[in-house]
Amino acid sequence: MSKQLEDLIDCGEAIIEEKAKSAIEIRDLYEAGEISKDEYKELLEDLARLDEINSMKDKTVATAYLITALSVLSSAL
Repeated sequence: MSKQLEDLIDCGEAIIEEKAKSAIEIRDLYEAGEISKDEYKELLEDLARLDEINSMKDKTVATAYLITALSVLSSAL
């Protein structure tokens, strides 16, 4: 799922790009042992809050891709 997040960094949708970058940073912190598993999961869940994503006027493939990537990362723990 990391590759998919990296692909979203240049998708052209500012909110999605920002959330993808944040998800990668959170993943890197977890993998480096700087945050706990619980913190990792909580941060990903916060990032995946759908209110901001759903407020986007245009529903895009990138939006669905982001939601899927965040869900997979969070549930993989």
